[in-house]
Amino acid sequence: IKLDLEIVIKKEIPVSAGLGGGSSDAASAILAVNKMFSLGVSFDRLLAVASSTGKDVPFFMLKECFAIGRGSGEILEPLDIRCSLAHIIVKPKISFSTAEMYRILDKCRRGSRKRYGIEGVVKAVKKGDIDLLKTKCYNIFDEALPFGKRSIIEEAKTLLQTAGAGPGFLSGSGPSVYCIVKDTKEAMGIVRKMPKVKNMDIFVAETWKG
Repeated sequence: IKLDLEIVIKKEIPVSAGLGGGSSDAASAILAVNKMFSLGVSFDRLLAVASSTGKDVPFFMLKECFAIGRGSGEILEPLDIRCSLAHIIVKPKISFSTAEMYRILDKCRRGSRKRYGIEGVVKAVKKGDIDLLKTKCYNIFDEALPFGKRSIIEEAKTLLQTAGAGPGFLSGSGPSVYCIVKDTKEAMGIVRKMPKVKNMDIFVAETWKG
């Protein structure tokens, strides 16, 4: 089908931040085109289109806020969880190539990798136990940080820790670092304590409600 279509995107999520901004834009565009032009394409077919667009895109097609992703992220198990979380996100003004991060990861010694399972994360989120969740979060890309850029990631984590936000975690393939707190009020209170750092941007986010 040929559509006389022009798409203009107003970016709110930083580009190349490891936050899924481009993937969520793609998912929104796929869903919107199907609805606005009454194409009648089934959701399963839309998911297939989304997967061919990018492995993270199908997740953003879901109505659920939480899901387990397997394979390359395209095999999804939606979770019926009502928990709402708040996050402080520190985005260093640098960018990482996702492809390069995977290449570095492939060279890392497998024996050095920590053993963390998704089951602990799911259990903590279901219980709404933020303290437990903080002990279960782990990102293997921490082991693949490019030489010379690790220090700025550690600086972002220290910024959060010093302000009382608790541990920070790399988001996706980076370079954004996030923490988990109880609610937006707590997050904003912590942000007000954080000093302004010229090479970093700070955001507050909360669980998408649908």
